[in-house]
This record gives sequence, C-alpha cells and structure tokens, in this order.
Amino acid sequence: MAVVMDGVKKNIIDRTIPNLVKKFQNFNNDDIAYFLKLLHETGIDLFEINRDSMDKIKKFPLNLDYIYRIENIEDYNYLNNYNFKYIILNYKTIYRFLLEDEKIQKNLKEHNIILEIDIEDLDELYLSEDNKIFCIFNIVCLRINNVSKLDFIDEDFRIKDLKSKFNVLVDFCASNKYYMATAIIINAFLNGSDIITTEFNSNDYAAMEEVIIALKSIRNIEIRGDLKLISKLTRIYEKITSERVYSMKPILGEDIFKYESGIHADGIAKNPKNYEPFNPELIGTNRKLYIGKHSGKAALVVKFKELNLNCNNIDMNLFLQDIREKSIQEKRNVLDNEIIEMYKEYNKSYQR
Repeated sequence: MAVVMDGVKKNIIDRTIPNLVKKFQNFNNDDIAYFLKLLHETGIDLFEINRDSMDKIKKFPLNLDYIYRIENIEDYNYLNNYNFKYIILNYKTIYRFLLEDEKIQKNLKEHNIILEIDIEDLDELYLSEDNKIFCIFNIVCLRINNVSKLDFIDEDFRIKDLKSKFNVLVDFCASNKYYMATAIIINAFLNGSDIITTEFNSNDYAAMEEVIIALKSIRNIEIRGDLKLISKLTRIYEKITSERVYSMKPILGEDIFKYESGIHADGIAKNPKNYEPFNPELIGTNRKLYIGKHSGKAALVVKFKELNLNCNNIDMNLFLQDIREKSIQEKRNVLDNEIIEMYKEYNKSYQR
C-alpha cells in the first residue's frame, strides 16, 4: 500500500507502460525493468499493462503486481500464461464475454475484475435493475474513467453510494482534457476513492508525480515510498523515450528550482518557503542559483557563500557589473567555474 490517509491504506495504479508502448517502438528491456522497479520503490502498488505491452516488452520484474487490460478475445489468451493481480474489463466490453463459450466465462470468474466505466455511463449502471454482471463476475472495483470535470460535493456522495450499492472499491482515472486531472484525482482521493490511477510525466491523465507530491507536501499524507527516487525516474524515463522532459514541467523539470533575480535569491536564502512549495531534497534534487544579467548584489553574495568565496576581498559592485556584462556578451548565465576564475583574477588585481 503506497498511501495512508487517516489510518486507511489506499493504492496507486500506474498506467505509464501502455502509453509508452503506444507512442514508441523500440525498448531496452533492462531500462523498462529498472523504470518499473523505481516506480515501485517510489510508492506505486499496481502496474497496468495490455497485450501490446506483453508483445513488445519481454522483461517485466516478477515481484510486482500487474493489472491486465482485456479488450477482446485475443487479449484473453494471455490469462492462462500469467498470474495477474487484477484484470480490467470495460463496461461496454464485458457483455461480449457473456456471449462467449462457458469455458471463457468460467475462467474470467476466477479473476478479480476492475470494471472500467466512463463517467457518462455511470448513471446507466447505477439505475439498471438487472446488473447481472456483478453476480456472474468477481468485480472487486469500479474504475470511473474519463473524468474531466467534477462537482466534488456530489461526487463525495456518489463515491460512498457506489461502494455501498455494489460492494466494491472505487478507482478514479481522470482525463486532462481541461487540465484538471491532478486536481480531480486529489479530490477523489480525499473524498473516499480507494484507488487512484495515474501516469508518470503525463499530459493526458493525472501525473503521478504531481499527485503524490501534492498529497505529501500540501496535505502531509503518508507516502510509503522513497520520493527521492523521482529524479532518477526522470532520467531513466528520458533514456527510454529519447526525449527530454520539459524543463519547467512541475516536479520533474530541471529548471523548476533554478533562480536568478536578486529579490528571489534573497528571499530563498532567508526562507525557501517564500518561493518553493516543497523542499527540492524531497524528490532527490537541489535548488540552483544562477548568476546573470538580472542578478543583484544579494544574489551574488549568496553565490559567493555557496562557492566558499570571500566577499570582503573585492569590490562587489564592480564584480557584479562585470558579471552582468559577461552574461550579456555570452547571452547566458555565468557559470560557477567562470565566477571562480573571475574571482581569482580580481584577487590578483587587488594584490598588485
């Protein structure tokens, strides 16, 4: 169990792999195995995969719990070869299996099923007088899918009502159509959802890293995993996809803890909470002060302390002027090693 709220343990499902398989063709199996291992150590409980995943990736860590999505009879054939924690059947698909032979029905009955249903079809399920699928199959969880907006007060009531009516767990999988997926998942979690479905570095669903860091840093909810591994997760994800994560992507971007302006630098030096929603060490990274054309004397003093340089040896105003000129000339920030070299030259000048 990855998340504990008010003494209640809840699960997180990660669905990154099917979307990676959909977008990219070639994979290094060792990289995929390491990525899944890191996700698990970060706090992910369950990993959703599908037939394409099984076809393209030949090396899954055996000590993890997998959820297998079945969309047609061909997908069903994998059930006999692997021991899946759960299988996913869509509400529109599950009735097709009722028409198949008894052997398939019998086999499906022996598995724990997550019934996935679009939010638009939920009333149909709820109001139906004849929900025989709950009698035929061992449905242990309802996944509410494609949730793009939500009346949180009504949903709070509905989650409790669904759990009571069908005697199931409730999972939420949010669409990011209106850029609300992370907020939807967090609210669903806080209002009674037993499971939440996320994806690493996602623009289509709730981003796993955003959800768990928000739960940890804003609500101080217990995450049973090592969040410092998130920086390693980012690097291996970039290796798998051969793409860089957007530098300003929340939680993962390499520039989110970079700062330059004088007031900003002075504020962080006095109290990081003035500008940072959480300590960068929480995710295994560090803040980075950059010195450039926008930097002020306060920022330069902080950088000198960081580099163990003595401010009293030189004229800081003159040094800052040269720093700004160099930054403008090079059209970039001035690197730490360049500041050290400039400092040495200034010391030589003062000693003459």
